[in-house]
Amino acid sequence: MRVIILAVPGAGKSTILRMISEKVKDVKLVNFGDLMFEEAKKLGISNRDEMRKKLSLDSYRAIQISAAKNIASMEGNVIIDTHASIETPEGFYPGLPIDLVKEMKPDIIVLLEFNPRVIAERRKGDKTRTTRDMEGEEEIALHQAINRVYATIASASTMAKLKIIRLIWEEKREFEHSEYASNEIAKLFSS
Repeated sequence: MRVIILAVPGAGKSTILRMISEKVKDVKLVNFGDLMFEEAKKLGISNRDEMRKKLSLDSYRAIQISAAKNIASMEGNVIIDTHASIETPEGFYPGLPIDLVKEMKPDIIVLLEFNPRVIAERRKGDKTRTTRDMEGEEEIALHQAINRVYATIASASTMAKLKIIRLIWEEKREFEHSEYASNEIAKLFSS
């Protein structure tokens, strides 16, 4: 099975994916951006943020297509960690253009949505975040709304199921959202 996991930057996808890997032993976790960066390095790009700034749109698209083809060739259970949209100075860029998502042939697309205030707080406490990820709550809410539209289009274009996991309640303990989301996603592999 092939599952795409989507969320805005700083939402906690990495923690959720780590928890899934502990629950589902026969799954390969693939970060779409890492695959793109490996290709971009061949073009002289030295970090992931430079991909948005220094690559032409044509080069960026070529790297996306190469990463999608790489994922399409993978066998077994695969979880693809990526973004439904990428915020750029010119506006939102689709992280899952139709031709790419069709190439990857997902069975399920999972969209994780959070309380924007929680994401803003997480980002402030994360010293690895760049200034581009420091939007306020309104911007985060808009980004999540854009993600929902893009995820819906990707689902409809590929006939993949769309599962939206809304993690908007107040956590009573640390990692409660991550545990809930990882359990829900792990269930997809056992059904």
